[in-house]
Amino acid sequence: MSQNRVTITKDALMVEPLGLNMLWSFTRRLQFPLAHVQGSTFDSKW
Repeated sequence: MSQNRVTITKDALMVEPLGLNMLWSFTRRLQFPLAHVQGSTFDSKW
């Protein structure tokens, strides 16, 4: 099960921690400009 919600908009990549990950990260959302993202992967095992 995913512990984070990932959203891609036209200009940003947003990662929202869910459940206990939100508690441990002390943040509601991480936002990265797409110009700074070089790549990503998805592990479907989980």
